[in-house]
Amino acid sequence: MATLSLKLLIDNNSNKVVFAEAGKEFVDFLFGYLQVPLGSTMGLLSEHDVVRLGSWSRVYESIENLDPSFLQSKASKDSLLRPYPTFSSNTHTPQLLLDFVPPTPSTPSFLFGDPPASPFGGFGQPNAPSTDKKETGYVRDVVTYMVMDDLTVKPMSTISGVTLLTNLYVKDVSSLREKMVELDKKKGLELITASFDSTTVLTDIFIGSKRSQSFLDIWDPVDGFVNSSIAYAPAIAIETYANLPNLRIDWKETPEAHVFKADLPGLVKEEVKVEVEEGQILQISGERSKEQEEKKDKWYRVERSSGKFLRRFRLPKNARTDQVKASMENGVLTVFVPTEGVVKKPEVKTIEISG
Repeated sequence: MATLSLKLLIDNNSNKVVFAEAGKEFVDFLFGYLQVPLGSTMGLLSEHDVVRLGSWSRVYESIENLDPSFLQSKASKDSLLRPYPTFSSNTHTPQLLLDFVPPTPSTPSFLFGDPPASPFGGFGQPNAPSTDKKETGYVRDVVTYMVMDDLTVKPMSTISGVTLLTNLYVKDVSSLREKMVELDKKKGLELITASFDSTTVLTDIFIGSKRSQSFLDIWDPVDGFVNSSIAYAPAIAIETYANLPNLRIDWKETPEAHVFKADLPGLVKEEVKVEVEEGQILQISGERSKEQEEKKDKWYRVERSSGKFLRRFRLPKNARTDQVKASMENGVLTVFVPTEGVVKKPEVKTIEISG
């Protein structure tokens, strides 16, 4: 599997990527991915249990569950769920990009493993000895490229470094640090997914923020609010992946404990997992398996969902994580997290304004 390297310039004060220094390989990957159909992307996300793309996941699942008898005679599910991109035959397709497309009957299997010593031609075809000098990728390998946190791509500027940092609103040069990172297929999938709704993609997947590390980091709903009445509540996590629709979890605090309730109709307790991780993290996950269908079965309507879900919550400091209890009855999961008492709120001192 192909990998490539990036050099990140990180602002320690904000813990964000200022920009990345990248070679043509990374830029070729970004530019070339525009040729990969949405269906192929959705298929990859499904295979690797990466968060799907909003309501498009419902469209994808609708095709998966649709009886073939409703399709046109010349249409097939595969052509919709894993369509093949058409890369230009005038250039060699970058190897990392080939890891993101489905195999075809004419595609040698080595395209999705370790590449051979010889370079590739167009999609799915190894090069034959030829005097034709094809170029690889889409941009020239004459400069280093600057990729911003929102994936804006520019050739590295010829202006001075000080002027560049000033234009990027970096005030404290001493707070900057460099970090080398690698992009492989897994990170590439995270990058593609984050790019649909984030303007801090590099920060999200390489440093860690509200949506980083395979989208397993905690999102704090009270982040940015001062003196909030719920400032000591646990931070509710994003849904890292949720193929099961209408998954909702309620949380309340009593004098003795934090109580979480989740409606999980159709699931049994053996299909649900409750875990406590280091750092006061409560994780609730589960999977409803798809029923095995007989070939003779013909469904006219399929609304019952199968799939996975995962939710994470950051518990307050006074939570007794060694005494967490969980029960499930009539499709309702209840998680009971005892507490040691009320967390003392910080004192607020009023500062007199002179003048």
